[in-house]
Amino acid sequence: MGGALILLAIAISTVLWANLENRFVLIALGGTLFFGVIGFVDDYKKVVLRNSKGLSARQKIFWQTVGALGLAFTFYVTAENPPVENVSPEVRKGSTAPRNPPARSGYDCRACVRSQVGRCRSAARDALFAR
Repeated sequence: MGGALILLAIAISTVLWANLENRFVLIALGGTLFFGVIGFVDDYKKVVLRNSKGLSARQKIFWQTVGALGLAFTFYVTAENPPVENVSPEVRKGSTAPRNPPARSGYDCRACVRSQVGRCRSAARDALFAR
């Protein structure tokens, strides 16, 4: 039953130091606590009620499935999708325009492309592009 202490530590530290306006933090905390409750009920049945089996495998799978579907539904409902007007016409028509920039489009390495910092200043750049 040490899981209760771990869950309490996770919950307290999340409430104290995490950004509670971020939906991902709240969903992750809710999911963690939900699955922790399943474990707590299982341990409670084993220790306090002296039921050596605790929750049956079928019950555990059922409640874990309910939790996973609940989390997936929460992600789906709270998704922040951009309006369709903001999507470029090429993407709307399903064009096959390349999504990645060309290899030498002002960026020198993939890290710079991802972070969009412009010219690469890494020491590995010379080794990567020395041909």
